[in-house]
Amino acid sequence: MDSGILILLLLLPILGALISFFIKGNTSWFVGVAFSMLTILLSVIAYQALPADGFLLYKQEWIPLIGANFNLSFHALSFLMCLLTGLVFLLSMVFVDVKNIENPSRFYGLMLLSQAGLLGVFLANDAFLFYIFWELALIPVYFLCSMYGGTNRVKASFKFFIYTFIGSLLMLVGIIYIHQQGVTQNFSWEIFTANGNALPVGEQIILFAMFFLAFAIKMPIFPLHTWQPDTYEQSATPVTIVLSAVMVKMGLFAIITWLLPVMQLAAEYWKESIMILSVISIVYASCMALVQYNVKRLVAYSSIAHIGLMCAALFSYPVLGEEHLGASAVALQMFNHGINILGLWLLVYVAEKRFGTQDLREMGGIAKV
Repeated sequence: MDSGILILLLLLPILGALISFFIKGNTSWFVGVAFSMLTILLSVIAYQALPADGFLLYKQEWIPLIGANFNLSFHALSFLMCLLTGLVFLLSMVFVDVKNIENPSRFYGLMLLSQAGLLGVFLANDAFLFYIFWELALIPVYFLCSMYGGTNRVKASFKFFIYTFIGSLLMLVGIIYIHQQGVTQNFSWEIFTANGNALPVGEQIILFAMFFLAFAIKMPIFPLHTWQPDTYEQSATPVTIVLSAVMVKMGLFAIITWLLPVMQLAAEYWKESIMILSVISIVYASCMALVQYNVKRLVAYSSIAHIGLMCAALFSYPVLGEEHLGASAVALQMFNHGINILGLWLLVYVAEKRFGTQDLREMGGIAKV
């Protein structure tokens, strides 16, 4: 019965999306808010239901022909990410004026679909299922970015799509390759991890790079970050909030769950290079933030710097386990960053709405109002 909570956690946003698509007018806003509140409630209930070993599991046969199962796993990190997802979607919907949104039924329907995809990423315990949810989270966000926002939103959205498509393709090839190498061809996390670590070091190194590129694009870190400032600037504020507060955590979460445990020898090989790129991201993005006049681009670059810090921490000790203090710290910081960046974007929304501009040079005298 407890594991059934995980299915509800996934299905409710999908149900909310379907309801929203068929409701006309601003009533869909209430649907979005209600189902985001349910996400928070179910996340807390699932956390309370965690057994002594700290893992709540759901297992169901799905596509036996290829060894893919509908396996879900809920643990402490999943709880933080699911709770963050619910909070971010709820507050972004509550504080943003629905009157300014064209076709709210479509907007909130797509928002709830992306919420379902994100929850799936944080719950999937099967590599193939993880990939499906990874794509499900990105597709509605692409449509949200291209349909709502600034005048150059289509160009920014296309750039975002190209980056993420290439990364997803590399990850899919890697997943299929590892799946084919094992004696037992199964996508479950346990078997997938065993298959990955059994590979020769040379193959691990190549596969690790393919997976990391997919995750690094999503975070993003230097030099794969160039899609982010443009997309953040051109997207509608609720979409920017979701991208910045939750979706960038997909990459960090995937490194903790699907990269470091699966190819530990390759993690040892690549750790110094990745830490160098992460430090470059911190310094470069911080310097870029200091010279921005567009307030959205300023927050976007500052976010890249924060992600670089978390990525560096993950590779400070690449073998997961009780001793991996970097992963434990990053788990907390992922949640903290999500809350902080949510607050920043809401402040940006208020300032942009009041002054009618994103240009910091035209926001003089803000203290008086």
